[in-house]
Amino acid sequence: AAIKDEDNAHPIADAWRLTIAAIVHRIAGGDYGLCDGVEDVTMTDRYVAFNADYVAHFGETIIDLPLETWTTSIAQWMGDWWDCLIDLYTAESGSSDLVLELRVYEDAERRSGYRFEVGMIYVP
Repeated sequence: AAIKDEDNAHPIADAWRLTIAAIVHRIAGGDYGLCDGVEDVTMTDRYVAFNADYVAHFGETIIDLPLETWTTSIAQWMGDWWDCLIDLYTAESGSSDLVLELRVYEDAERRSGYRFEVGMIYVP
């Protein structure tokens, strides 16, 4: 379940994992703008070029998320949304220093009940 706790981070909700994995799958394929779309996901245009450039300069290739991702990735309730940090993996290093930042909003109009907003990829 998605936990609303402003004081502590918690694991990523099971209900979000398929959508997040689909986002990273598209990014791993070079589709930083999610041009083919992922249901219930919005992309902020200002992060598309930033993310592509950042990963290129990082010098490693993002791959699909392994199950281990869910043991270290976190979500924290911020009062109106969950702020999530998804640990990313690369072909060269496996577990990398890169994270994907995204926000998850409750949204009753969406099929999943949530709206996912993709943010930056970076090293915290």
